[in-house]
Amino acid sequence: MVLFSSLHAGPIPGVTHSLSIENLKTEISAGNAERAGNVREVQTLLRHPEVQELAHLFDLEKIEAAIPKLDDATLARLADESARINERFQAGHPYNPNWTAVIIVVATMAMIVLVVLITTR
Repeated sequence: MVLFSSLHAGPIPGVTHSLSIENLKTEISAGNAERAGNVREVQTLLRHPEVQELAHLFDLEKIEAAIPKLDDATLARLADESARINERFQAGHPYNPNWTAVIIVVATMAMIVLVVLITTR
């Protein structure tokens, strides 16, 4: 009985934050926009001509198809790495020491896709 006396339907002590429906919609919309931007960033890297040269090493189509299925944290991390590499490509630095980074990022994507495909079966 003592255990149940502490449970009641009142407000939670110390919690004063509340969201209106409009604020919630705005936050969800912002999250969706950020996620879509992250997907685009990774896909931009995968579609780059120099990365397409790696198609014989990785199934880039499967990787690209699995990108939207990634959790937000993993997708954000891959998008950050992809953005750095995309910036290097746009600056005209194709085969510099970051080429290794491209292979590492794409290989990481391939491993993540494998995990996603295995867990969704």
